[in-house]
Amino acid sequence: MSASTNSLNLAWSIVLGLHFELQNAQVAEWDEDGEVTDEYWQRSQSTLGNALTLVQQGFELSLKSSIAAVNPYLLLSRDIRDWPASDKKDISFADFRTIDAADLVKLHNSICADQLEASFIELFDRVRRRRNQIIHLGKDKKAIAVVELIEMILSCVARLAPSIRWMKQRADYKNDDYLSVAYSNDHVTDVLCNEAEIVIDLLGASSLDKFFGFDKKARRYYCPECARNVEGDRYLTAHLKPNKPSSTDLFCIVCDEIHDVVRKKCVDEDCKSNVISADGVCLVCWEDQ
Repeated sequence: MSASTNSLNLAWSIVLGLHFELQNAQVAEWDEDGEVTDEYWQRSQSTLGNALTLVQQGFELSLKSSIAAVNPYLLLSRDIRDWPASDKKDISFADFRTIDAADLVKLHNSICADQLEASFIELFDRVRRRRNQIIHLGKDKKAIAVVELIEMILSCVARLAPSIRWMKQRADYKNDDYLSVAYSNDHVTDVLCNEAEIVIDLLGASSLDKFFGFDKKARRYYCPECARNVEGDRYLTAHLKPNKPSSTDLFCIVCDEIHDVVRKKCVDEDCKSNVISADGVCLVCWEDQ
């Protein structure tokens, strides 16, 4: 499964990185008619196409992982006469050809107890066909949108690896990537908080709730943990859960944790917050209490 999550992580980094660069250029502040923004995404189609091929690879590897858990030899393709020459003492499994991606769903549902539903099969086929368009024709017939790629990645993880908490997994991935080796991992929380803000902005309320358990309509607060670990500006990545006046649980989409809070008026007269961290910091104005 790690090979699948690596592919999905790389696709995620590409997609969110493109959005971040547009955001960082502050194009929205002067592109009144959206013409420059449209051109930016048009010129990003080849890069988004690379991300889509990685998403398809993630889907494929996830299905192969489930099948291999039953018996890895079920993945082998071709007749025995077409297998690699056996003049060597040991033949690597990687030297054998495995079945085509188009046959994975049928094989999965033939041998795995966890049957894939029609909606997921349709999604898998759609991703596979679009990937084939890119590989064989150089581009997809339809423009690739950032939101659909994000939802493809999250759908793959939610259905085929439901035990994975995506943002926690992103933290593990970023802490182990090449930048953390070359420099340090001090930047990771900033990156994840920025990704979370982008995702909250782009995804609809139902998708945010489905994939993260995050309420887009709720008032947002600083996370007492993440806000302390950022190097730059703090991000509003948390909300009360449930979103009620008496709630003392604060959920953060970045660290994917519930934090205890105290409900009392902030000491700053100009701040209307009554959500204070357990160690005494206002989670709206960040004032010590």
